[in-house]
Amino acid sequence: MTEKTALEEFVRDWAVHQPAAGRVIFACTGDHDYADISTWTFDDPVYTELLASGYRSGFLQLLNKLIAARMEAGQLPNSGGEALFTRSAIDVHWTTASEALAWREVVYLMEKA
Repeated sequence: MTEKTALEEFVRDWAVHQPAAGRVIFACTGDHDYADISTWTFDDPVYTELLASGYRSGFLQLLNKLIAARMEAGQLPNSGGEALFTRSAIDVHWTTASEALAWREVVYLMEKA
């Protein structure tokens, strides 16, 4: 199954909980094949629903499968990125872990401003 197909299937399966807008910045900061850092940027009520429904954990499981598959295939970049959410899709932009952590810092600073 391709990344695109897996993401489309996830959106279909979780359609009732699919957020209208938001992002997740993620990174693998060690010698492993899963995201050990993820920063979720959604409105508070939406994020609460993502937690309560299991959507958040389900998406992290899918994301970790995609990371592992990219690492196993030697497909670069594979250790970080940003997932952008709309009502009908999730688009993942892959980067290195260091780039993802830099984005995370920018988002944090923007939220604090």
